[in-house]
Amino acid sequence: MKLALVLLAGLYILSDYFTSGQSYTYNADEICICSGHLVNDLVPDCEDCSGYYICGDGSYEKVKCPQGLIFDIALNTCVLGQCPRFDGTCSANSTVPPPVTTTTTTAAPETIPPTPSGPCDNDVTCQLQEKSIPHPTHCRNFYTCYGKCAVLGLCELGKWFDREGNVCNYSHKVTNCPANQD
Repeated sequence: MKLALVLLAGLYILSDYFTSGQSYTYNADEICICSGHLVNDLVPDCEDCSGYYICGDGSYEKVKCPQGLIFDIALNTCVLGQCPRFDGTCSANSTVPPPVTTTTTTAAPETIPPTPSGPCDNDVTCQLQEKSIPHPTHCRNFYTCYGKCAVLGLCELGKWFDREGNVCNYSHKVTNCPANQD
């Protein structure tokens, strides 16, 4: 029994390793990722910087870059890099990425993809694209706006969302979270 569990765990790890860079076909009715896009357009996955979608005729394929690579919005290809990406504004509904500027910016918080129950929180009002909004009751949580859609983000363990810097920082350094709890 123990041997079977060890073998299953090993197969799971190997399957994850070997499927990196593979594509999976989904029905277009599930999510309108390719709305407004042409067949074969590449659309960034705004929740996973190492992924993108290839639009089809009534469907799309979700593609994940190989490990260690991220999808570059400006180049429309997988390149060496780490999340978060700094190559432009991620918007699933935008067909042309905005120009890349050379101004100095603060790194965006690291995020964990939203829960499967639905990525868009309609209770949060988004006014600015790519703006991070602090969560009112949890210091680790924040929202990132994609258009009018607020996507829940989560700072990594041991870090809280710093409302002044708009980044995840070590909890002992964050003094501006009124909830004062994870």
